[in-house]
Amino acid sequence: MKTADDTFGGATDAPQDAVSAAPTAALGEPRGLSEATARVARTLLEVGSATATDLAGRLFLTPTAVRRHLDTLIERGLVSASDEPQFGPARGRRGRGRPARYYAVTAAGRDAFESSYDDVALAAIDFLAERLGDSAVDDFARARAGELRSRYAAAAAPADPAERVAVLAELLSSDGYVA
Repeated sequence: MKTADDTFGGATDAPQDAVSAAPTAALGEPRGLSEATARVARTLLEVGSATATDLAGRLFLTPTAVRRHLDTLIERGLVSASDEPQFGPARGRRGRGRPARYYAVTAAGRDAFESSYDDVALAAIDFLAERLGDSAVDDFARARAGELRSRYAAAAAPADPAERVAVLAELLSSDGYVA
């Protein structure tokens, strides 16, 4: 069975610049976060604006534990808190107790998540270009564009633009994109 090492001449022959460009943190996660804090941040990135109670229900944690992780994320500038949801209609007063705070990933938080994916993708493209030439990168791009066109063709079917957007967002989300 042929492996990637066979195809590319063995791991020791890999160009150091392409390999060293890959991040050491988990793919797509900001560095220096505990696993639980990263889970809170990832979930918030996926759902948009949410309360600590909403996040706790999704993550099977207590609201207090979620708030502790959110405090860490706020201190790092990755998440912001407000009295109103960032997206969608404002919710009415819930009753007694302190008003719910709504949390959302900041632009810096979004960049921190996305930059790891970008780094890995760019390192892979550089590696392909160095080892197999620019035509390999072109072939990869054409093949990937064809796959995406086929996979997301269903999104073009509905006549209503809002429904097309909803279908595309659902398809992208099911593929792991934040849509």
